[in-house]
Amino acid sequence: MMVAMAGFVTNDAFMKLAMENMGLSQALVIRNGVAIVGIFLLCWHRKALSPPGGVWAALTSKPLMLRVAAETAAAYFFLTALKEMPLANATAVLQLLPLCLTMAAALFLGEQVGWRRWFATAFGFGGVLLILRPDTGGFDGAALYALLAVLCVTLRDLATRRVHSSVPSFFVSLVTASAIFIMGSVGLFFEPWVAISPREISLLVMAAGTVIIAYLTVIASVRVGEVSFVAPFRYSVMVYALLLGWTVFADFPDQWELLGTAIVVISGLYTFWRERRTSLATSIPGPARQ
Repeated sequence: MMVAMAGFVTNDAFMKLAMENMGLSQALVIRNGVAIVGIFLLCWHRKALSPPGGVWAALTSKPLMLRVAAETAAAYFFLTALKEMPLANATAVLQLLPLCLTMAAALFLGEQVGWRRWFATAFGFGGVLLILRPDTGGFDGAALYALLAVLCVTLRDLATRRVHSSVPSFFVSLVTASAIFIMGSVGLFFEPWVAISPREISLLVMAAGTVIIAYLTVIASVRVGEVSFVAPFRYSVMVYALLLGWTVFADFPDQWELLGTAIVVISGLYTFWRERRTSLATSIPGPARQ
């Protein structure tokens, strides 16, 4: 999981550097074009190109279609925010995901959420307000895009729960990468294609490589370890984001942004711990639960 988080945030850093001299759509087309080739070869190696029931049935299933649409929108919103926001700040806003999932599970899936987790969710949103600080002009279009990305990722994860377990994870990754490639291709009708240097091509190829590594390792971490144990290690992404933001972009959060980040992380860790404790308690029958 920690390798996966390093892969994701390194990919973000490469994309942020590449987008200094090109549009988002062009960057997505090049990165995802390379990523599709890599993921296709992995699918072929794992015999994941033909899901049970057929490719068309998998592609047209509503949960997969919703998941792919949400992931595509999340990529657009997050990378648009990342182009204007410091890396660490954009990454910190994404750490609202566990809290948003808790809230969405209660509101839309009918899951029981106690007052402690509701309080943790509100506490976490307070941390994001410290990071963005609307009253000081910190909340702008980029911040809104980052929040929209969180909502889309929340929808993506809820839809993922409904995707049939027989559909291989690599197949889902291939479909998602292809959808983002198509979105970038459509976007090229609205922004010019600019000449790019070998350095920028290298950045996008490395972004594709690191995102593939991230996909592989995040899948492996969930399959090998218990989700409740592995999930908190997602927050290692903040360490990487702070280091890369400082060393590569000369951006380092001020004391309020650091405090807000700490609040979001603590809230998320508490949510993970509370969910694990609740699941353990409900799995013990009768008086033993006491």
